[in-house]
Amino acid sequence: MSQDSEFDRLLDASFDRLKRAFKPGEKVTGVIVSVGTKSVLVDIQAKSEGVLNRADVDPNGDANLAVGDTVEAYYVGQEDGAIMLAVRMKSHDVDDSDVQRAYEAGIPVQGKVTGANTGGLEVAVAGLRGFCPISQIDQRHVEDTSSFIGTNLTFKIVEYDGDNLVLSRRQHLDDEQAGDKERLREGLAEGDLIPGTVANIRDFGVFVNLGGVDGLIPMSELAWDHVADATEVVTPGETVTVKVIGIDWGRDRITLSLKQAGPDPWDDISDRFLPGMPCAGTITKLMEFGAFVRIAPGVEGLLHISKLGDGKRLAHPSDVVHEGQQLEVYVDEIDRERHRISLSLENAQTGRTMEVDGAEITVGGEVEGKVDAAKPYGLFVKLNARQTGLLHISELEAVDDRVSGQTLHRKYPQGTAIRVVVKAIHGGKISLGLPGSEGDGLDVRSMMKEERQKSSSFGSLGDAFGNLNL
Repeated sequence: MSQDSEFDRLLDASFDRLKRAFKPGEKVTGVIVSVGTKSVLVDIQAKSEGVLNRADVDPNGDANLAVGDTVEAYYVGQEDGAIMLAVRMKSHDVDDSDVQRAYEAGIPVQGKVTGANTGGLEVAVAGLRGFCPISQIDQRHVEDTSSFIGTNLTFKIVEYDGDNLVLSRRQHLDDEQAGDKERLREGLAEGDLIPGTVANIRDFGVFVNLGGVDGLIPMSELAWDHVADATEVVTPGETVTVKVIGIDWGRDRITLSLKQAGPDPWDDISDRFLPGMPCAGTITKLMEFGAFVRIAPGVEGLLHISKLGDGKRLAHPSDVVHEGQQLEVYVDEIDRERHRISLSLENAQTGRTMEVDGAEITVGGEVEGKVDAAKPYGLFVKLNARQTGLLHISELEAVDDRVSGQTLHRKYPQGTAIRVVVKAIHGGKISLGLPGSEGDGLDVRSMMKEERQKSSSFGSLGDAFGNLNL
């Protein structure tokens, strides 16, 4: 094949890919290739560029149009062989003939709501009095039409004979949604994190607008904790980031998750909790076999009925505890993979002497150590040359609400002497707590309580440290 023949074949194939015909009112997307004083040329993948009236796109002359910008418009028709386009027509920019053209081509028009009644909205478009029936105001039923008075809205013209002008905002919203849905079809995938706006709160979940298309957050996906009332988590109009966990285009359903858009509280469960560790908890549910206790946001453990009766056989956990009750529990076992924690009301290891790294240590005994490292979840305390334990941040927060994971390294610099009590030993890991009695080392519990009783002129906790002989 000659070079000329190959060129002709490629040229013909290129033209075949170009769109040859448009329907009046068809929405097109193109790229600006030229900006003039009166018109804007747009590449719409046709045999010629589309022409937009610049005043239609930029009525105030301040739109800052540039070559390469993407624009959306509607096909109006052809004039002298040119493809004429228009964006939605604004009320103050159009006359009767423009309204007729918009009606015939299906181009949206903008109108101002001047009145409302039980039947719908009165709308002014280009000096004409139009009417939008209540069933055509929105995609959902509208209860209060008066809230629309004074607003500028976009409508499709469904009927026009020179005098009678009937409008539909719902049809325009449906068209916009269809375009948004198509764009989502092309780019949305399960696992994506996307922003959205809370559109509607129902008993079964929350609808989130993803840009013209709504997705549903089921109640179980709002938070890692049980949620009875969605308004405790989100509010209408709030912007949220959600994770796409299900897509069914055949049923027009997108399932979302708010809780999965953030970290799973079980991901670092082994860093935050150790077997034998004491925890402040709240009973969330009673079952025949035991009580579920919330020990952290999104983390519940089971206090089995056999551990509730102090050795006595119970008919039901409600015999001794109730929902909402706050109590101190101990972590027995952690199953991270199955998201399960077993709890007890007492530390079964207390009083036992156990071996760790070749040295013996007694559970329940007080030990003086030195801070080896500060982490967001607590302090690693070196007890001797071979043994280091974890003093969880919850122990420190219980006596000083000013303590946080971000301030631990400043409040407890490496080498700070501190007196602790051995709470539990599991798998060679030592869990520590704060003693309540004074000693030769730094008794944090007593010192913090004393500091809070003094006036604000006492100084900072750093000043308190400075007065200690460490």
